[in-house]
Order: sequence, then C-alpha cells, then structure tokens
Amino acid sequence: MKKLLFYLFPLLSIFTFTACEEELPELYGDICGIVYDKETSEPIRGAEVILVPGNKTTVTGFNGQYEFKNLDPKQYELQVSATGYNSNSRQITAIAGESVTCDITMTAIKAVADIELGSNNFNFGSIHTEQTLVITNIGNAGAVNWEITGIDVAWLKASPTSGTIAQGKKVSIKLMADHSKLATDEASTTFIVNAAGNSYAVRANINKPTVTGIKGTVKDAESGDPISECIVKITPGNGQKSTDQSGTFKFDELTAGEYTIVIEKNGYQKKTETVTIATGEMKDMDFIIKPLTRFAVSPEAIDFASDKDELLFTLMNNSNSETSFTISDIPEWLTVSPTSGRMDATSERVIVAEVDRKKVANGSFSHKIRISYSGQTQGDILLEVKLTKLQTSADSDVWDGKIAKEFAGGSGAKFDPYIVKTGGQLLLAKDYSSKYFKLANNIDLNNKNWLPIEDFSGTLDGNGYTIYNLRVERDDISYRGLIGQLSGTVKNLTVSGVKIKGENIGAIAGKANYGTIDNCKVILTDGSMLQGTCVGGIAGEVSSSYIENCTVESTYNGVAINGSKVGGIAGYISYSYNEVRNIKDCRVNCNIAGESYIGGICGYNYGRITINSCEYKGNISGTQYVGGIMGFDYSSYSDIIACKAMANIEADDYIGGLIGSGYTTIIASYSYGEITAAAGARYIGGISGCNSSTRLCYSTTICNHSKFVPINNSNNCYSVYDTANIAEKMEEAISDYADYWNFNNTWTWQGTTADGKVIKIVCPRLAWEK
Repeated sequence: MKKLLFYLFPLLSIFTFTACEEELPELYGDICGIVYDKETSEPIRGAEVILVPGNKTTVTGFNGQYEFKNLDPKQYELQVSATGYNSNSRQITAIAGESVTCDITMTAIKAVADIELGSNNFNFGSIHTEQTLVITNIGNAGAVNWEITGIDVAWLKASPTSGTIAQGKKVSIKLMADHSKLATDEASTTFIVNAAGNSYAVRANINKPTVTGIKGTVKDAESGDPISECIVKITPGNGQKSTDQSGTFKFDELTAGEYTIVIEKNGYQKKTETVTIATGEMKDMDFIIKPLTRFAVSPEAIDFASDKDELLFTLMNNSNSETSFTISDIPEWLTVSPTSGRMDATSERVIVAEVDRKKVANGSFSHKIRISYSGQTQGDILLEVKLTKLQTSADSDVWDGKIAKEFAGGSGAKFDPYIVKTGGQLLLAKDYSSKYFKLANNIDLNNKNWLPIEDFSGTLDGNGYTIYNLRVERDDISYRGLIGQLSGTVKNLTVSGVKIKGENIGAIAGKANYGTIDNCKVILTDGSMLQGTCVGGIAGEVSSSYIENCTVESTYNGVAINGSKVGGIAGYISYSYNEVRNIKDCRVNCNIAGESYIGGICGYNYGRITINSCEYKGNISGTQYVGGIMGFDYSSYSDIIACKAMANIEADDYIGGLIGSGYTTIIASYSYGEITAAAGARYIGGISGCNSSTRLCYSTTICNHSKFVPINNSNNCYSVYDTANIAEKMEEAISDYADYWNFNNTWTWQGTTADGKVIKIVCPRLAWEK
C-alpha cells in the first residue's frame, strides 16, 4: 500500500497545480490612426509616418490609415510628412494590451510667389559707373516674371529691364551711371521692380565727378632734378604737352581708362609707361628718365650666326658737340665700313659689317672690336661680333628620295655596325630597326618628304656627322621625326634644318619610349619649324627615357618651335609607373611660342622626371602655363635641379621664370629676364607661377604686374627685390643643396629702382657654369 501511495502522490500534485494556474497579462500595445487634410478632412494617401524611438516607418494607404503593432509600453513621437504638406508630429503613449488611436492632421503648403532684392539703395558717388542689382526668387510657386520701370533720368540705365527667374535662382542687372549726363552737382532717382504681384522701390544716388586726369613731374635719373621742355605724349587721344621749368605737365578732362604716356627729350632715353585712371581721379606721377651715354653703339653685340653675311650697327653721338670715332681690332674675316669719321652733335652713323666665312674654319667664333671716340667726352666701346660656320650640305651626300639596296659596310652587330653614307642607306635602316648603325658621312635629305624610321630599338651612332634638311609632312603616321618611336639609342648626331608639323614631333624622335638620346644637336636654321601638339626640339613625347648632353639652337631670331605642349627639349612627358628618368646637361637657345604648356626645356610633365643641369636662353610666349624651364607639372614626382633660364616671357596667366605652375620641387636653380603678363593674370612668379616648392634658389626675373611674386613656397630662396647680395645670403644658408653652387664664381645683376637709383646685386653661378 505504501508503495502505491508513493507513485500516486506526484500525479495528484500535478493535477492540483494545473487547476490553480492564472492567465498571463498582455505585454505589448498597438498605435494606429488616420492622417487627413486639416481643411478638407480628406484622408491623405502616401504620407510617411515615422515612430521615434526605433525609427519604424510606414506609409498610409488609400484610407489614410497607419498602424504600428507589438510596441513596448512607453511614450513615442509620431513624425508625419507628405508631399505638398507641412510636416507634423504628435506625442503618444503605447499601453500594454490596448490599441491606442492617434489621428493626425496636416496643413497643405500654399504656393507663394515672392522675390528678394540684394539691395534697394545704390550710391554711384562721383567715381563709380556700374553697380549690380540682384533679384532672387525666394517663393515656391515656380518661375517669376519681373520688370523694371520708372527710370526716367538720362544718367541712369539698367540692363536687362525684364525677364524671368526660375524658382530658387537669381538674376543680376547692371545699373550704369553716366556722370557726363548729370546736369547738377548731385541727383537721385527712384525706380520700381515689379514682380510676383508686388512693387519694390529702388533708390540710386549720384554726384558730379571731380576732374579726371594725369599730372606728373619728369626728373633726371642721375641727378634727381626736374627736366623742362620734355615732350609728353598721351594715347589714346594723341595729346601732347611740354614740361615747364619745374618739369611738370598735366592732362585733364580725360575719361576713365588706360593710357600710355611717352616722355621724349634729346639726350635722354625715351620713357614709356601705361597707367589706368578711374572717373574723378587725378593721378599724380613721377617719371624718371635716364640721360643717354654721350657716345653709344646699338646693338651692343652682333651675331652673324651661320647664315648672315651682312649686319648693321649704329653709332650714336648723344653729346652737344662734334665727336670723331675710329674702329680698330678688326679680325681678318670681318670688313667694317667706314672705320673712322666725324659725327655732328646729337647725330647717328650706320656702320656696315660684312663677314667672309672662307677665312675661318668650321666652328663658332667671338671677337670684340674696339670703337674709340673723342669730343665732349672720350673713351672706348667694345662691340662683340659672333660668327658660326657649319659643315655645309655641300660636303654631304644628297638624297634622291630612293631607298638603298645595301649598306656601305658592316653586319649590324654591336662591334660591326652597318655603315651609313647616304640618305638611301639611312632609309634602309627601317628594315633593320633593332641593329647597330654608324654614319660615315654627312647626309643631305634634300627637303624630300622623309618617312620616319618606325619603332627603332637599335643604336644609331652619328659619329659626329650631320643630317641636313629633314622634312616630314605625313598624316598617316603617329610620331614624326628622324625616328618615329625610339626605344633604342641615338648618339653623337647633329640634325640641321628641320621642317615638321603635326602631332608628337621632334627632330630626333617623335616619341622616345624607354630610349636614350645622348650628345645630339639640333640646329634650326632660317625657315626651320617644329610646329604642332606635343612638340620638342629633341623628342615630342618622352616616356621613361634618358636625354643627356643635347643642344637645340636657332640661327635666326624668329620663333623656331611653336604649338601646344611645347618644349625646347621635350614637348610632353607621359606617365610612367615608378620610372624616374633624366633630362640632363641639355642646352636650348631659341625662341618658343604657342598656346598652353610652353617651357624652355619641357612643356607638360605627367611622368616622373628629373631635369638636371639644363639651360634655356630665348624668348617664350604663350597663353597660360608658361615657364623658362617647364610649362606645367602634373605629377608631383619630379625635380628641377641646378637649372637656369634666361628668358623673356610673355603670357596671359600661370607664368614663372622657371615653371608656369605645378608640383615640381625646384632645387638650386635660378631665373633671369623679364615677364610681361596680361592685365587679368593671377599667377605670376619669378621662379614659379603657382604651387611648386623651391630650395636654395634665386630669381633676378622682374615684372611690373601687381600679382607678381618674386619668390613663393621657398626655403632659403632670394630675389633682387629683397637683398643686395644674393651670393652671400645663399652661402650663409645651411642647406643640403649648397654644393650645386659656386659662390666664388659670381655675376652682377643691375637694375633701376622706381625712384631712379641704379642697384647692383651679386649673384652666384651654378657649379657647372664656366
């Protein structure tokens, strides 16, 4: 019996507790409701309802209903938004076990047309001729029509006077005042802007201008004394005055604008300055003019180059008495006529100089002849005479335009190169473009249309010889030059007389791609021209290549290289991954012009390049990104080291003595020359127009533009604007780059300050300069 009770007792317990268990309470609640229009009481479909916290989101249906289920019992915020309605929100508490109703009303957004004036009061005063009225459409009803009415005075005009403004946009109206039409000393007027069904009053005031003009004093640059009886000319208007006993002059009743003033007087250098005056401004200026040397020669040097036989120079007696002259120390290859004579006071004498190249060997020559004079003063002047005699095409094989059947010798191996003596044999090299070649004669390509040697991967040794009269005029090839695309080596070669136009052009190679060009020279004679896009004196496009010990020079004064992305050595350096290559020990002496990205050595750099120990001399002109060494650098992985540019540069914007703009680091380099920038130019620098960083550099480049910065982003860098001894300052600077300079080999820059004082500044030369 006890055993039976043992088993029955647990069962009875289970039935007992089950019968006594209570029903559990509901733990969650619901929130629901309707979103409807406050004015029409119509349900709003598509309204977005957000429950915060939790950011649960739902969208109302056709009947405007929404619902959130199984919410924790606590307080929530309902945030409601719908297109065309102002947003609304409600606080609501969810109750466990209940469904709480919360209806929400929304107010429709009304379309309102409205505008806003930037200003309703304009004062032109006695100077201002133009101001701007700004109208903004601040409404939400779409575009707004507007119109200006009520301008009934002769001195005020508006343009335009009517139009349409899109929602959220603005329009600018020019208000133009003409002070010359003002009848009284001052006046005002009110006009109306009509828009969006409203009228807005705008007031304009004006005063009669004071006298507009230029006055000044002309002074002697040496003594500082005023100079009387100077002729002062002004353009536009072609007015002319003479300075009085106190050296003063005055032009009044001018209109606002830019004027050019020219000061002239016998015995003095002519002075020209440009000045801008505003309405009502009387600009007061001092003009400093230099007395002429009592006896002078112009030009100070003459260069017969390789193609001129006769040149002229002029002797000038600027003194007030008769002067005699004698010319001596004349070399045997030069004839001068006359060699002596007498000159009246303030007179000039033209001297004829002729050269006889038969009396000199091949090469370059420089000689200084002596001009002695005596009269009111006496002394000597040295005139430098230069001459170049080239090995002419008369000593060359003249190409007939045909291809040869075989070379003059050799097997094309490294130690047994093909021997090339004729133009036909040179053309034959295109069929053996991976072999070795050596010139054994000068070659005249005779200005026949040359077919560039395409994809040349071999070695061409010019052996000191010259290729004359290279002309390429072909539209069916991508790269134009003696060689199309170079991945091999060209060395010890001169190319004289080049005519190539198009894209990717260079005298040696249209493109150097993993190539080497060493000890090559390009001579651009009269009539030569490299012109197009991506143009270089040596190579048009350069990628991962070495160009070293190369020279580009022109024997005439005109522009020799022209286009876009243009450089004296390389036009465009293309992208190369982790490949740093050199343009080293190169010299360029020619004039370069074009559009954008113009540089004395390189036009546009997109790769990794070091331009080391290079020099540019000449005149450069372009629109923007123009520099003495490089036009523009995009890569930021490149350096310009130990370079110099002696460049006169004329451009519109982004102009630098060494680089127009870019991210290149410039180390131990200097610039010399003058920059002429457009009135609207923004970035002009003696070293860099913009961005580049500089280390131990200096600039003697000068520029009169207000935006000119002699040195920027600099570290131990100097200019003629801030020190009297650049060499001393740079030598004192602690720098890792000092070894690039020779502080014992200096030269002196000379200039004149605004007040007429002559300043001299000592500058160091680079270590590689003689």
